Amino acid sequence: MIATQPRRLLIACACVLFAAACGDGSTEPIDENAIPVLHSIEPDTVDAAAATFSLRILGEGFSRQSRIQLGGGNHQPTFVRPTELRLSLTQAELFAGGPARLYMNVENPAGGSNTRVLHVRYPVAGLTGVLPASIAWGDTTTELTVTGGGFTPASYVFISHNVQVVTTFVSPAKLEARIRSYGEAGGNASLIVANPDGSATPPIQLAILNPVAEITRFSPDSLLSDAEDRHIWIYGRRFVPGGQIRWNGSVRQGTITSDSTAWFEASASDLAPGLPAEITITNPAPGGATSQPATFTVRPAPPRITGADPAHATAGGADFTLTITGRNFSPQSVVHWNGVARPTTWLTQSSLRIDVAAADIATPGSRQFFVQDGDRASIAHAFPVLAPAATAAVTHVLPLQAHDLAHDHVRGLVYASVASDDPSYANRVVAIDAASGTITGSVLVGSDPGPLAITDDAQFLYVGLNEAPRVSRIDLDVFAIDVEIDFSADQQLGTVYAEDIVAIPGAPLTFAASLRVANSSPSHAGVVIYDDVTRRPVRTDGHTGANRITRGITPSEIYGFNTETTEHGVRRIGIFPDGLRELEVAGGLVETFYADLEFDGGLLFATTGSVIDAAPLSKRGMIPQSGAIWPEVSNGRVFVAHDDQVSVYHPAALVLIGAATHGRTGIHRVIRWGTDGLALAAADELVLMRGQLIGQ
Repeated sequence: MIATQPRRLLIACACVLFAAACGDGSTEPIDENAIPVLHSIEPDTVDAAAATFSLRILGEGFSRQSRIQLGGGNHQPTFVRPTELRLSLTQAELFAGGPARLYMNVENPAGGSNTRVLHVRYPVAGLTGVLPASIAWGDTTTELTVTGGGFTPASYVFISHNVQVVTTFVSPAKLEARIRSYGEAGGNASLIVANPDGSATPPIQLAILNPVAEITRFSPDSLLSDAEDRHIWIYGRRFVPGGQIRWNGSVRQGTITSDSTAWFEASASDLAPGLPAEITITNPAPGGATSQPATFTVRPAPPRITGADPAHATAGGADFTLTITGRNFSPQSVVHWNGVARPTTWLTQSSLRIDVAAADIATPGSRQFFVQDGDRASIAHAFPVLAPAATAAVTHVLPLQAHDLAHDHVRGLVYASVASDDPSYANRVVAIDAASGTITGSVLVGSDPGPLAITDDAQFLYVGLNEAPRVSRIDLDVFAIDVEIDFSADQQLGTVYAEDIVAIPGAPLTFAASLRVANSSPSHAGVVIYDDVTRRPVRTDGHTGANRITRGITPSEIYGFNTETTEHGVRRIGIFPDGLRELEVAGGLVETFYADLEFDGGLLFATTGSVIDAAPLSKRGMIPQSGAIWPEVSNGRVFVAHDDQVSVYHPAALVLIGAATHGRTGIHRVIRWGTDGLALAAADELVLMRGQLIGQ
């Protein structure tokens, strides 16, 4: 044992000397709780093109637990002594953060050191080519391969206006870049490669091309072959202004409204075959090209009834032959009278004939008939059967100065907006039980309430004010205001007033309003549409436009009339996701000031007596009487209040069915209520009438 001890001592001493020389240990005292101080980095400048880097870090207070923060990385150095650390890095590790100057500090458990800068010397980069030599405008991503020399992991690709793009370092001679949605088609972009020290290559020019559009869906997703509203919205991606919309390869007039929406109107001949169509969008050059076709469904249309001869009959009359006119009839068409199929004679595609027996018209009332053709059927058509001396009479008169009226088919009430100078119900909307002629409630709505519009589900009543720039919405379940829309709060509208209002069918929170300004002629300020309290941004033009409006054939359109200038245009206005646009304007249909329009059953009825086909806008005929008007096509009647009476006409034949006297003049509004009632607003009275002439 004694003989071996000197050998052990010699080995131990050698290990200590070796450790001191190799950095595995140190004879200097180590303070694990010291705050390190960083004096210098050797070398203090490195070449970015090098594959690896060896650094000597000098300072004080280093320990075996010291970590080095450099650029974007946290590194474990080799501990040499409390005054020295060493660090070896690859090129990728050095440029993890990618800045022009790399900041270094040393972290101990007790705290961190001061910061020193490791400078980077970048090579001179050069560009030899870019593939492809063009990029796409829009949401298309273009992958570029950039070739040259002197590239490092810190090199970045830039395009015009110092726009940095996603760059991947592949090698000193190759970078990959990803560019999305840049510039405008037809222009050029300058591409450079830059290093963090500010050096950059000369630019290479890239052409900017239009992308290829992509269609994802349509609204509506299909149309009937005889659809009157043929406007189709296209949704997708990468639509470019100037793009052409094609229907089965033929260009159609349309509008690209954004990079994801467009619309156009198909022609009647497009739909007539009843076959699916392929719709494409071709973006303009440069680039562009045609999208993949998207299939639009066109469904065969059902039979349509436009009229009957005779238009009505008298109860107790004899047998007769009924000729039915319309379209889409075929030899297989069958007429159903009051739900029962009748032997039918096919005359042409637009006319059929059936025999009606005396027993079918033995008693007064309204009969219904429709045309069935295979699995398709027309809408029922009303055929009035009148009592031999059918009439109507006044049942109640209320002392009210009513501006406008609306009927609640759910609660059986009539609502009236009452003028500001009415002695009893000024500035209120009153609810009236028309059967008993009693006022059941009222709501104070503001200064001089005017136009009314009730939703088709009778949930809400919209009220415009003649002397305040707002519309109030009444919740009819509680008969109280739940929302007020203040036009003056909208800086784009200013101080405007609702001249007329339409509640959009199927959308109780949506309404359209024709606006006017005070003390101006013309006063029209455009037509707007609101969803709850939010206005869609696009409205129709002011000055010459639809200052009187009414509902349309579908929830996607309304109609209007210019009463203020000699243009006197009747307008079809489309309802779009971003607002309203005039689709069709026709003159010569109603040529007078101060007229109004009401819509029902695909027809527009003017207070002048004009009857207009709603689509396309064209004159159907004339009722030989003017006055406040209310059409009820399903009841086979149109009511015209004039002089001291109400005349009743057939909506298709336009012949007089009968008349009843009410004894008042100056009637400015008439509406239907119940099964056999009318409400009429005179200057200072509300007149209620009932009778078989009105309905059974």
